[in-house]
Amino acid sequence: MKKIFGVILLIFNIIIFASYDQVSASNLPKNQITQENCMDSYLKIGDCVYKSYENGKLRVRNSPDISSNENIIENAEEGSRMVIVGGPVCTSGYRFWQVKTEHGTVGYAAEGSKYQRWMLLTDPVNCSNITSGPVSIETPSPKYCPIKDCACSYLKVGDHITVSDRGSISVRSDPDLHPSDNIIYRAPVGSGMQIIDGPFCSWGWLVWRVRTDNGVFGYAPESNGTSWWMTPDEEQPYVNPWTPPYNPWNPPYNPWKPTNTPTAVPQVSGNCSLLYSVPSYPAKFFPNQETDFTWAVRNDSGEAWTTDSFDIAFIRGTNMLKRKETTRYDLPYDIYPGSSFSLTVDAIVPSSPGRYTMTFGVVENNMIVCSMDVMVDVAW
Repeated sequence: MKKIFGVILLIFNIIIFASYDQVSASNLPKNQITQENCMDSYLKIGDCVYKSYENGKLRVRNSPDISSNENIIENAEEGSRMVIVGGPVCTSGYRFWQVKTEHGTVGYAAEGSKYQRWMLLTDPVNCSNITSGPVSIETPSPKYCPIKDCACSYLKVGDHITVSDRGSISVRSDPDLHPSDNIIYRAPVGSGMQIIDGPFCSWGWLVWRVRTDNGVFGYAPESNGTSWWMTPDEEQPYVNPWTPPYNPWNPPYNPWKPTNTPTAVPQVSGNCSLLYSVPSYPAKFFPNQETDFTWAVRNDSGEAWTTDSFDIAFIRGTNMLKRKETTRYDLPYDIYPGSSFSLTVDAIVPSSPGRYTMTFGVVENNMIVCSMDVMVDVAW
């Protein structure tokens, strides 16, 4: 009987202690439980910190949420100082502190990742001008609109992004979002890519040239003006992907050398650069074959090609346009120095075999400022 009583007493004590542990855990403050999923921290409210010099700018947001880039209110430069005024908040594996920057912006910034810290302690005297200055909760968004009549942007060349949870992104061989036959890859939600050129505008959508993490090069949309499909990658702040020498006034000259293979070879001249052309080369055509010619051109001049002063026009050579009477087109938008645009024309090659050349270009009144050539061989 004593043994049975002892066993019952032992079970009763186990139940009591287990219930006590559950009650104690449930009574912990909510933020204390969630902080266990974040990196360890040595910071506190009131600390003066600066952005580390190792990995680019630090994004300051109006809420501790990285699921969208619409809440970015400032990009803190390397070495810039901040005062911690609130927090922390743990979300998505990051510990966010509410900070006040040198510019008076108050928002949320991530302390770091599992492998690196983006906020480092410094002497409080370095933040004296921040703590004494005014607090500005509402600051202008860094959103900018680089192309007229096109969606605005939060990104720039060099940014690393992830595909947002709005859905996969179609990566295309050219910036035109209208056809589906130029889709070369569908980047799934959560996958990464880096912006390497742009922006471009297609049907009002803002498009960037990207390199995906698995090595695909192509063109992908950031936004249609109301929705965004690219989210900045907090693990990889801004990095400039290219540092090529650039001299728009002395472009390299590579004259075309004919071969025995029928080809269509694009040429470009003037204060501009050819980014790509379609169809792929080499190519050949049958008599009366219908096709499209597409060029993407960058403005390397020192002035903007505005829609009210500049046009796209057929200049010389064989008129291979399908609608031969339409030889002049409006620019789709103002093309500022360093920006680019794409042009696609419906064409039909001549009915007789032979070699033909057609030249299109950007013109100001009757002056040619940039020209693009295509030479085609027609054969049975």
